[in-house]
Amino acid sequence: MDKYHTNSHGPDREALVRAYKHTLELAQAGSSVAYISTHTTNNVTSGLSAVLGNTGVKRLVKEKSLTVDGGVILYLQTEKIAPAISESGPVLAPYVSLQLALAVLEDSRASTLVYVPWTEKELSTYLAANGDSQEI
Repeated sequence: MDKYHTNSHGPDREALVRAYKHTLELAQAGSSVAYISTHTTNNVTSGLSAVLGNTGVKRLVKEKSLTVDGGVILYLQTEKIAPAISESGPVLAPYVSLQLALAVLEDSRASTLVYVPWTEKELSTYLAANGDSQEI
């Protein structure tokens, strides 16, 4: 599995935008399916409006999927919500714990991980375990 990360921590808007755009590019080159992995739906409303806008966030939380630029379908997955599809695609994991990011690596639907760490320690621990991850 390909792995990417941002060299960032905390609420870094530019890093999130780069990661989101990279996830869409990967999806457009593949199955046009991508996933956003967060701990809870509250994390979506508080963190992703920078890339999806408030209306997009509301629709993603309500419908658990959202069609965005280029026809890519984003599916929401949280610790309690698993999309009922089996298509493979990149997973954007913004501001999640290292534990959840590593769980994405075990998900059979994940073709690629795009990780946006929350803390410096999570980034350094992730990189120690995933030296092949590419910075975006």
